[in-house]
Amino acid sequence: MSNEIIINALAYIDSSTDRYKLKRTVLAINSAYADGESGLIVGQCKSLIESLCKSILEENGIEIEANIKINKLAKQAVQNIAHTYPEWQAQETKESFIKLIRVC
Repeated sequence: MSNEIIINALAYIDSSTDRYKLKRTVLAINSAYADGESGLIVGQCKSLIESLCKSILEENGIEIEANIKINKLAKQAVQNIAHTYPEWQAQETKESFIKLIRVC
């Protein structure tokens, strides 16, 4: 995995509260990648996406259902981002992100 991606991800995480242990997950993904553990990579990436969505919602004061499915969680996070950033308001952008989540 590109060192630049990891460095940028860790720098972003260091600027947040990291309640959902994003740093630990990114390091686990990087380690699994280095070891060629594809199953572990997929599981950790799903965990990372879920954690990022929860972090976005929490930082904006939005309550999260206890047993929320990842599709619904991602949709709520995207809707929240769209209220904040105009470039995310395009339907095509939102749909692409949610499609990415569903594939994962």
